[in-house]
Amino acid sequence: METDSSNANSITNNVVISLQQRPAFTQNDFRYQYQDVKPTEKNTIQALIDVISFQSIFINILSSHYWCHFAKQRLPIINWIYNYSLMHNLLSDVIAGITVGVMHIPQGMAYAMLANVPPVMGLYVSLFPVIIYVFMGTSRHISIGTFAVICLMLSKSVDRLASHANKTSIGSSGSDMQTASTFIYVNSTSAIDVSIYANYTSVEVAVVVGFVVGIIQILMGFLRLGSLTVFLSDTLISGFTTGAAIHVFTSQVKNLFGMSISLHKGPLKLVYVYLEIFFNIRNANYTAVIISAITIGILLFVSAIINPLLKPKLNVPFPAELIAIASGTYISYLMDLNVKYNIQTVGYIPTGLPSLKKPPFELIPEVIQDSIPIAIIAFTIALSMAKMFSTKHKYDIDANQELLALGTANLFSSFFSCFPCCASLSRSLIQEASGGKTQVAGLVSCAFLFTIILVVSPLFETLPNCILSSIIVVALIGMFRQFKEIESLWKISKLECMIWIITFTGVVFTEVDIGLAIGVTASLLCVILQTQRPYACILGQINGTDLYMDVSKYKNAREDDCIKIFRFPSSLYYANRENFCNELYRLVGVNPQNMLSKYEKFNLAQQLERNQRRSRKPTRSESEESMTTAAADFESSVEGIWTSSDERPYNNGESSNNILASTSLKRSVLLNVQHIIIDCSMWTFIDTSAITSLVQVINAYDEIGINLHIVSCSDIVLETMEKHPAFVKHLEMRIFPTIHDAMWIVNHSLMSRIEC
Repeated sequence: METDSSNANSITNNVVISLQQRPAFTQNDFRYQYQDVKPTEKNTIQALIDVISFQSIFINILSSHYWCHFAKQRLPIINWIYNYSLMHNLLSDVIAGITVGVMHIPQGMAYAMLANVPPVMGLYVSLFPVIIYVFMGTSRHISIGTFAVICLMLSKSVDRLASHANKTSIGSSGSDMQTASTFIYVNSTSAIDVSIYANYTSVEVAVVVGFVVGIIQILMGFLRLGSLTVFLSDTLISGFTTGAAIHVFTSQVKNLFGMSISLHKGPLKLVYVYLEIFFNIRNANYTAVIISAITIGILLFVSAIINPLLKPKLNVPFPAELIAIASGTYISYLMDLNVKYNIQTVGYIPTGLPSLKKPPFELIPEVIQDSIPIAIIAFTIALSMAKMFSTKHKYDIDANQELLALGTANLFSSFFSCFPCCASLSRSLIQEASGGKTQVAGLVSCAFLFTIILVVSPLFETLPNCILSSIIVVALIGMFRQFKEIESLWKISKLECMIWIITFTGVVFTEVDIGLAIGVTASLLCVILQTQRPYACILGQINGTDLYMDVSKYKNAREDDCIKIFRFPSSLYYANRENFCNELYRLVGVNPQNMLSKYEKFNLAQQLERNQRRSRKPTRSESEESMTTAAADFESSVEGIWTSSDERPYNNGESSNNILASTSLKRSVLLNVQHIIIDCSMWTFIDTSAITSLVQVINAYDEIGINLHIVSCSDIVLETMEKHPAFVKHLEMRIFPTIHDAMWIVNHSLMSRIEC
């Protein structure tokens, strides 16, 4: 009782909507009454002339306003630098810049090692691309530099094309990084001779990938493909990054255990990696294992205990990673871990900035396939974080300009020994949390890293690789927490949960880029499936209102006996038109094709009987049996849809063959359903195939005396229908602006027929 009274109070407290009385309209009457204005359409030739008008183009180019607008659009820093407040923003940006710069050091070196390139390249990527993005990027808070997933995807090209000597020299000795030799790649099935690539170092391969990624992103920006990320849903990205985190973790196991692992390629390569680790665990370097365990334990303790305690007092996290690198480097130097305990270290780090050098352009055909997914994923991650911060701080983001900014940053940086850059979630969150207001924080972090590269970087040569791997593993914990999303996704949408699982499984058991393609395909198939088979229903009117709801979900929704209101909540197109017809026939309860087929059989049997009688053959024949069968089929086809028991063409005790005597009755009288109203309020488009099917359905129902009406069409759908020649004759009394208009007019016509 208390629940009922509370519900009653909530209803009475609602605002009452007073509907103004108006006449019922057909769509044509509504347009005429309210003077629908149709847009003027130019012919194709005139539109083409307007586009290629050299005079207008020349005038625009000479206009100073054009160049001013172009500069502000391509260099967004102009839009906010004039309003930059030194008093309110500079100190915050300096603190944020130094904080992020400190984070760049361990992350840059660790993620560079993840990509199988020298660790110093990670510092270069944290410097050069940031300078370009500061001027061209539209986000004021994201931190550009290295990112684990991109480095993992890059390692595929490096492993495939770079020579073995150059890769093993990284982090193990001070040999020249430009040496090259032939390398035989070993996988689970065969050995492949790749001596054709023996002259290319890991640096050169990574640099040319950065160049190609930059070209791809710039082309996407000019083609205005910034909306391409709509095909990468949050669910897909979550499953993809979680699967990629498994790859990242696996790639670091060899450093954590101080082991040498063969290079595995192709599907199930992670399975082969763990099998090899399991069978060779006795060859692990126990000193590396101890160092890794201590480092991971300290980092986890700081992350779980120290940082939450310091968070209320400080806006910046405790720099545990930087301290781990500094202390690890110093201890390794004192104890000579590389020589005495065979601990692999970072090795030779060149002093100063890299010299300007063109990438090896002859490798472009070999890396373009790997570069396309890297370009798309890097842009998607950067844009998603940029949108998150822009929404929070209320400024605009231009997706196409972001493409140009990232592409230009990658293209420019590739001439300074940089691999592809991306925005980092952890650094971006720290930059915003530590008070960063604008990309001036990026310039500050660049100045900090410039000093580190010139002065301090050679000191990191004795840093153990297992410490960098430990930093990477601890950083992956945030990605592994995404496993919790499976439970909530399963409750909300099982299809989305399946997309997550399929994407994750595809990434883990195949290559990263192949897994991404599998996830995108699964996501698109789910969208197609949902539009192809949406939940269709019959609507009924809520008593005393102009609201029409699903009769299976609202007990107060009253369904008219003679009028069926059918809702198909999806746009109508070639892929779902068959399902539309099937659902319409099923829910309305009348299939005009079956009815017409029964009528034809019935008429043929009747004609055959007349011919038999004319030939004076009174004996029972096969024709009489076929007529009896046809009559029985006809009876079963209309059973349950008569207007009432009084309107049946035969009584209960009458033979089925006596149906013949009642065929003079109109089919519209035999059927309970007189009108069908199709609610098109959820249709956003319709194609020519669907219009053709819709016209066929209208004509089929006309054949059996049922009128079909269309209501609540959007202007776009209506204009498309009007252009179809087969639909023109149905426009006058078939289309209504709302369900209520159609109900009023149809009920009025039924009442008029009854009175007559």
